[in-house]
Amino acid sequence: MSTESARENRELKRKVRELERTIEVLKAAMNFFVAECAPQHR
Repeated sequence: MSTESARENRELKRKVRELERTIEVLKAAMNFFVAECAPQHR
């Protein structure tokens, strides 16, 4: 693997980790809002 390919691979893996963290935050936020909007909370 060339140096450029290795660098690109590291960058893509970093971006994947960042997106996975973002997805987890969004899932948590969605669960919070679903719970807040549930009929038993009204």
